[in-house]
Amino acid sequence: MRSAAAVDEARERAELLADALSDFDLFLGLLEITPKGGIGRVPFKPTRIQTVYSIDRCGRDLVLKARQIGFTTLELARDIFHWLTVPGANVLILCQSDKEDLPLKDIASKIIDYFECLETAGLGLEFIKGSAKEGHEWHIRDAKGGRAKLGIRSAGASEKSAKKVGRSGTLTRLHCTETSVWEYATQSMNAVLECVPKQETGIGCEIVIESTPNGAGGFFYEYCTNAKTVGFKLHFYPWFEHEEYTLELEPGEVVKPHSDRERFLVEQGVKPGQLKWYQKKLAEKNGSQDLMDQEYPSDPETCFLVSGRTFFNQQITQRLVEKSREPIETRDRDRVRIYAKPIRGRVYVMGVDTSSGVGECPSAAVLYERNSGEHVASIDGHYEPHELARAAAKLGEEYNFAFIAVERENHGHSVLLELSMHWGPERAGTYPMLYVHTDQLLGHPTNPITRPIMLDELQDVHSGGHWASPDKVLLGQMRHFVIGPDGKPGKAPGYKDDLILAGAIGWHIRSIPLPDLSVGGVSGRGRSLSGGRPGARL
Repeated sequence: MRSAAAVDEARERAELLADALSDFDLFLGLLEITPKGGIGRVPFKPTRIQTVYSIDRCGRDLVLKARQIGFTTLELARDIFHWLTVPGANVLILCQSDKEDLPLKDIASKIIDYFECLETAGLGLEFIKGSAKEGHEWHIRDAKGGRAKLGIRSAGASEKSAKKVGRSGTLTRLHCTETSVWEYATQSMNAVLECVPKQETGIGCEIVIESTPNGAGGFFYEYCTNAKTVGFKLHFYPWFEHEEYTLELEPGEVVKPHSDRERFLVEQGVKPGQLKWYQKKLAEKNGSQDLMDQEYPSDPETCFLVSGRTFFNQQITQRLVEKSREPIETRDRDRVRIYAKPIRGRVYVMGVDTSSGVGECPSAAVLYERNSGEHVASIDGHYEPHELARAAAKLGEEYNFAFIAVERENHGHSVLLELSMHWGPERAGTYPMLYVHTDQLLGHPTNPITRPIMLDELQDVHSGGHWASPDKVLLGQMRHFVIGPDGKPGKAPGYKDDLILAGAIGWHIRSIPLPDLSVGGVSGRGRSLSGGRPGARL
């Protein structure tokens, strides 16, 4: 028979566990975490910012976080709490894809650590069929005898697998971590968000999306920028709200700001001890303000702009977006956008990027006024090669027989063949103004040698303020054009770059000497360049 003291102790523990399952803050008291040093475990004591967030959260939350703040650790604990306390819970944790599943394994390890803490506290979990202690999905019986599920999955590493993420049934809680680096974030999120009932249904389902920034583009950036519109609350905590980011001052020590950024921080209320810490940390980073803004951000806009490795300057792109405008006319089911009418006597040049006309890859053309470089029209959409040829020729003819350079790789050959033989409903023969490369072949080669040259030219004029576009679609593609792991620029997974490539081709041929033309209206008709064009040098 147990002693009275043992009975009382058991009763107190049972009451403690019951209280812990009725209050999240008490539940955290059962858990331990690995400190930043990575050695051993310490009790989970929420920081001031974690506490503030727990008060401010609304159930549809976006967390834009600095590094080493512990939001993933906090939300994993909330995932388990929801799983244990909500009848019929179905909790899904989504993380970035990785060839070796390292992010998934890391999260699973943290979950299992929490399970061990609960078992030590006397709250051992009885898993039912479908669970594995070392696995990535766990099932228990809830208080009503039903099944509660907690699972971890990787967001898709391909567009096809990303769309499968949504096959998760009805979710009561969705936790997405490091969404900004998912390869196909838009496809994954569009699929899985449909699995979470809207809050208006009264079910009380939750969504939290927490991530560090990764450039001014992509799903996470767009959601943070438009949080209210998409029905989420944005949580951002600047570095100076973290209590550990401060240093003690020596007796009589005076710390003064050294830069405009530091003077701005003082105006925001940063105290001398915090400024001392900031200056020390900046020195550790060899004075790199960009690294400081990325890892210890002061405002959301700056940390987005400096994070990630975008090919085009994002601050300049943003200014161009702010100046962009709607087309004065659209045609051909909105696949042709006109921004300025042709002017008699002007010379126009067009770069064309081709595709097969099916699937996710559109074709595009960008039309410039040659002397000023003004972007006057765009073609952008899914075209069969012969349709693209006729659309480009029709637009080119309208703009004083614009000089057309077609990217000749892959399906470009079909476009060039059409332009060479039958370029309109009543136009037999060759379109009169086609680019011929130095190898005496029609079309512009886009290969490992020419592609970097064209893109570097466009990047240089973009950064120097010598290039502009009114086209929001083109500017949007620039936000998602990144430097890949191999050091080469290209579209981020899930995005498009057709207008960028067309724009780069068109801009490049602006600088090439054109044939001697009388450019009054449409004179030049019948001139063929198929025999080669001296002076066209790449």
